[in-house]
Formats: sequence, structure tokens, C-alpha cells
Amino acid sequence: MVELWSGADRKKTVVFVTHDLTEAILLADRIVFMRPGRIEKTIPVDFPRPRDLSGLEHDCCYQALRSELLSLFYLDEEQTDGAGEKGVCDGCR
Repeated sequence: MVELWSGADRKKTVVFVTHDLTEAILLADRIVFMRPGRIEKTIPVDFPRPRDLSGLEHDCCYQALRSELLSLFYLDEEQTDGAGEKGVCDGCR
């Protein structure tokens, strides 16, 4: 997937659908979190490439992003006001 995206002469746009949060963070430049019929939130993923889980999993910004995604993923539709707010650590966006 990364080779396709970072092709030799031109970058490609790829829409990748997954329920795997780690996979989404490793592959995406932005994560679009959806609920039935609408976009709930768009979150930029600013980690440098190439991304390696062993290098990210102890990073506080990775943990904060994953926590934000988990809270969105397990939230009921009625509880979306102000929810899914990102935890903050030094150096995060």
C-alpha cells in the first residue's frame, strides 16, 4: 500500500476503509471517522513516513490519537457532543 501511494513519479490518492485503528494510523494522512450517513470527524495524522509501529507505540502523540479514535469508535451516536476530543501531550499537534 505504501509503495502504491508513494509511487516513483506521482503520488496516488487512496481511499482505504478499515476498522483497525492501528492500521489506519500507520497508513493514513487523515482519518475520516464516519457514522451512518455522515462524517463525524476528520483527523489529520502527522507522523513522519515511513511509519513503524515499534517506533510509534510508545509515542505520547500516537497514544493520544489512538485514544481519541477509540473514544469515537465506542461512542453512542447520542453522545457525540464534544466527545472524541484528543488527549494532549507535549509535542502533539
